[in-house]
Amino acid sequence: MKNKIFLTTIVVIVLLLAPRIGTLIADKLNPLFTVIDPDKKFMWEIVHHIIQALIPTFLILIWKKDFFKEWGLKWGNKSLGWKWVGWFTLVWTFIYVGINTYNLLTNNTPEAYYNVTNSRNFLGELFFRSFVVGPSEEILFRSFPIALLLTAGFVKKTDIFGFEITYAGIIAAVLFALAHIGFNFYPLEIYHLSIVQVVTSLGFGLLYAIVFHQTKSIYYPMIIHSISDVIPLLALYVLHLIN
Repeated sequence: MKNKIFLTTIVVIVLLLAPRIGTLIADKLNPLFTVIDPDKKFMWEIVHHIIQALIPTFLILIWKKDFFKEWGLKWGNKSLGWKWVGWFTLVWTFIYVGINTYNLLTNNTPEAYYNVTNSRNFLGELFFRSFVVGPSEEILFRSFPIALLLTAGFVKKTDIFGFEITYAGIIAAVLFALAHIGFNFYPLEIYHLSIVQVVTSLGFGLLYAIVFHQTKSIYYPMIIHSISDVIPLLALYVLHLIN
């Protein structure tokens, strides 16, 4: 029981602190990237996500290797993994073709926090969402916590929509969803809360955990996570070009 409490506490602390450390370092370094990113649209996010991923990676490399036998830095079940990637890409593309069609028919331009009207900003955002956000968040919110939580004893399995998932995967998905709530410790306040975003993040977190468990690899959740971010960006860009 003590080991379970200790390892669970470590998971929560790392998931709380890593993004905040990433924020501090990104804030300090962001002025250095004005030549690359004069509008400050993407370099902050790139630095932030790299730092937040390096922290759990460092702990994985220096800590007891027995704790991280299941952290998934291998290709695992390739046929199943690429099948998940293919089906997700197909379904997600179909959804956003539908969304774009609706937006075109209703002459609607959805609001977005990224800028697709500037080529530099669009390419920077595309690089970030293609190669940084998936690996960073899957290491921090999937690989690291699931490996530790499995070691802590959260190995019991249950079914969600017919797919098997461990309690460790469910806890990691819940923590991933909660990470999308913006709050300060002092003064204690919530400054950002979107129920839709939290619920969506929980759903994606469960999906990524299921893929992780089935394939024994973190690479496929990384790829699917990246695709889930890239397709909406490309859809908005296409909508902008048509309009």
